[in-house]
Amino acid sequence: VVTRPPSPWQVFGPSGAGKTELLLTLAADMMLAGAANPALSRSPEPNAKPARRRRCVYVDLDGRLSGERVYDVFRGRLRRLWDAAADVNAAPPNAEAAVGSDEAAFEAALKAALTDLTVARPASTREFMCLLEVLAAERRSEPFGLMVDSLGPLYWHDKFAVEASGGATGSALMGAAVQQLLALTARRDVAVFAAVPQMGA
Repeated sequence: VVTRPPSPWQVFGPSGAGKTELLLTLAADMMLAGAANPALSRSPEPNAKPARRRRCVYVDLDGRLSGERVYDVFRGRLRRLWDAAADVNAAPPNAEAAVGSDEAAFEAALKAALTDLTVARPASTREFMCLLEVLAAERRSEPFGLMVDSLGPLYWHDKFAVEASGGATGSALMGAAVQQLLALTARRDVAVFAAVPQMGA
């Protein structure tokens, strides 16, 4: 999945609508691309280049993402990819003997994808801005995905900061953070997806 600059993909919806599930699914699909069982590939090209591994940074601003949920989503998506490859290819000559090696390859591909996933939990808008600054300064030879889940906590953090200080510091910080996020989308090596909760009137 590739996003087109200059805007990130925005996922809108109320709490419980499935925004986190969608972002995890997108991250898994991006990172597992090309991870189909090599033993089931038909007529591979002798000089074909290996699939590029895409890393993902998942920004958990809600602070509610569990490792078990990440594991379940990634395992499920990889299993679907694995089974799809098996459905369109003939079974190996010695299918029973291939089961053990097939499962070992599956677990290795799953572990590689999970290793390439970075989960960050900024506690404030300033920390979020620092993270974006670090990501912007890095130079990668391969593309990566940035999932932001979600911008809602930053909104409330800034709202309370404004009320406590009596000024517009929080609002200004939020605006600056959004501009940093938009700047990242201008880079061809970054795919940005952000969950945005529906605010009440």
